[in-house]
Amino acid sequence: MPSFYRGHTSRAPDKECTVPQWILAALALCLPCVLMLLFVFLVLPLLEKDPVRKTVCDTRDCVLHANALRSAKSQAAAKACEDIGLLVCSTWANRHRGLDWAVVPHVVMDWIVNIEDAVATARHESDVMKRPMRLVHSCLNRQGNDKDAVISLIHFVHNKSFAWPTEEEDSESLGYSRALVALIELAVRWALPLWFRIDLLPSRAARNRTLTVKPSAIPIIWEILHGELLSNQDVYPSYLYLFHEEFFVHRTPTPAYQEFLVESAVIQSHVLGNLSHANRASIFVPTSMELEKLPSLIPQLKADDWVNAVQSAFNVSPPIEIHDVLLATNGEILAAVNTLFDAYDARSIVYHTSWWFLQMVGIFASNPLFNYASVYKLGAQFQKIVCAIHIEATDYLLLAAVSQAKFASEQRRSIKRYLEHVHSTAVEKVRTSSKIRSPVKGALLSMLQRTTAVTWPEDAFVFGKTPSNVYTNYVSSFNDSNIFSWWRSLREALQPSVASEQHAAVNKLPRLDTRTVTWYDPVLEVMSISFASLVPPLYYKSGTSAMLYGGLGYIYAREVVQAVNFLTMLLDDGGDTNRPSEGAIVMTLGNNVSCPDVEPSVVELMFPSLPALEIAYAAYVTYRDEENDLPLKGLEKYSAEQIFFLTFCLMACEVELSGRQSAPLCNSAVKNFEPFAKAFSCRPGSNMNPEVKCRFFEV
Repeated sequence: MPSFYRGHTSRAPDKECTVPQWILAALALCLPCVLMLLFVFLVLPLLEKDPVRKTVCDTRDCVLHANALRSAKSQAAAKACEDIGLLVCSTWANRHRGLDWAVVPHVVMDWIVNIEDAVATARHESDVMKRPMRLVHSCLNRQGNDKDAVISLIHFVHNKSFAWPTEEEDSESLGYSRALVALIELAVRWALPLWFRIDLLPSRAARNRTLTVKPSAIPIIWEILHGELLSNQDVYPSYLYLFHEEFFVHRTPTPAYQEFLVESAVIQSHVLGNLSHANRASIFVPTSMELEKLPSLIPQLKADDWVNAVQSAFNVSPPIEIHDVLLATNGEILAAVNTLFDAYDARSIVYHTSWWFLQMVGIFASNPLFNYASVYKLGAQFQKIVCAIHIEATDYLLLAAVSQAKFASEQRRSIKRYLEHVHSTAVEKVRTSSKIRSPVKGALLSMLQRTTAVTWPEDAFVFGKTPSNVYTNYVSSFNDSNIFSWWRSLREALQPSVASEQHAAVNKLPRLDTRTVTWYDPVLEVMSISFASLVPPLYYKSGTSAMLYGGLGYIYAREVVQAVNFLTMLLDDGGDTNRPSEGAIVMTLGNNVSCPDVEPSVVELMFPSLPALEIAYAAYVTYRDEENDLPLKGLEKYSAEQIFFLTFCLMACEVELSGRQSAPLCNSAVKNFEPFAKAFSCRPGSNMNPEVKCRFFEV
């Protein structure tokens, strides 16, 4: 090897490193996608954790509720410390003056005057579900000659206990027992509870059944309509003449009955006034006793009179006897019956019962009378009330089912959750109360825990899984021109089941009542909430927690408090049921109130509003959706908590005799509720923040 190669290291020349063009192109295309993915999965979540946070609720429902509270918009929040009732209620829009007097009755009347929309169903619904819609349409849109309906009604009353007397009938042998038979027969067999509702229900009582007497919605409604008739001195005689032309020329009443009719406005005013007064009682005091003891309350009736009248209506086996228990959920009803029986002779009571029946059904059956109703100040509202009374009486299950179909499953579950939250809060309030004696407390808790809230029927009823000739065997065609024929046939279809378990199950459902939207039934152990209440301002599908608990939550809490009060009056010191004494209502309130130096009448004014407010507020604080419980668009200066109290007061708005709108029940409650004063920063000693406060439950 040549010498110059020795020890010399040779290097290969450097090669240039190159990246293929296709890789560069791929990277250029992918890089934006990678950056986008990084933004979506890494950056965006971080931004969402701290966004420009939503500060107001601007849903349609929130804006609608803000408008309902618009009187508060132009006022300083501090005004609430002077008179929150006036602040909230001054611009409440009462569209049915003369028909209702407060927010809750107004909601029910809204349902009635909009009944055509309320009963409207989707095309795919079954014929059964469409029945209320067809009945309402036939009732409001009269077509053709109504003579068939009038003659059918005249034939129908023949030999009935509530028929107006003719010369061929012995009208001299009338006693108070005849009046009782007529009232119970109408209530049970013809779904027309003029004085009261009466049901025979399965229960834990002796013989496993209890007769319950409950308020009827009819007296309050008919008192309003009767007032319209008397608003002009010439109207009532014309009214009587129309009935003569439609009915009495075909079935001539006795001279004594005709003489009674001339002066009938007076007794009708007294009957309606006494029954309505009883039904408007702010607190129902129950009366429970065996039929054998009822003469002590209504001396004009013997125990056998009750036994015979009830057995004749229900036709049950084993037959009714004097040891069966009657529970009047409002003892004032029995007191009103006694007052009227004491004021009028038996013949006058029987005559008026037949006259009241004919007015209610005659206006429904006769086109001239139905159309005559439209000339009053109430006009078409009068007609819709008449239709609603008669259709709801037989089809309230279907009306509830139609309402149910308008709420999605999740919405129905949401409503149920809200009510359960309020109910469980109430149970806890009772459990921790130091004012309720232990034996009574145990019985109350047991009954409350067994009690369930009911708004809609079970699916078995809605979809026809439960056999029922009344609803599943529906005949799709009926004679529109003879409206009385289907009035009668629907009621005759119900008669075989008036004492059945199915009737008891259906009886759990809420009824249409202009006085209230909630009912407690101690025998069936249910709290019924009317489907008519699931509308603004009581309920909003997309409302805030403050709106929901301050509205429907409070309304339900109020009924729970009424139930606790009701049950306490039926329990003795050992927790067993008994007949309440005359002083029971005072003792019940006294046992649950800490109210130094305050008159009992003032305490009664705030019951049940104050304890119901305590329950609803506690449920609100515990279960509210804090993230979405925001101020309302249009009322931004009011906090969510303040919206709760404004909503609560809206539920209590009423019209005073002077026409002024206020909420005295709201004022009396919030001024004794410390969280209200804190929410509005009311100075101590101000009108809504007195130094001394009353309390029902420990807060």
